[in-house]
Amino acid sequence: MYVRVFTGLVALSLITACSTVSTHTVNASQAGPYSGTQQAIRNMKRSTGDFSLAGETWFHAADVPLSFVADTIVLPYDIFVANRTADDSERAVDTE
Repeated sequence: MYVRVFTGLVALSLITACSTVSTHTVNASQAGPYSGTQQAIRNMKRSTGDFSLAGETWFHAADVPLSFVADTIVLPYDIFVANRTADDSERAVDTE
């Protein structure tokens, strides 16, 4: 009984918040505060609008709240990176 629950939780943790991981690793240019949640919502809208992707709707719907939690965890990092990028761009404008 406990082995099944543990295995289920491990499997769930491996497939959760895929959008957050994707926007912070693969699509790093899109990274920002709550970018994973935004991507999960876009994916869910796309899968509900296209009948050939209808089976993916449940996965994307489950990804939205999990991405929200993961985005909240990485929010301090996103703010740090956004502030550092803004400071770098201000310095570039000042030197010109």
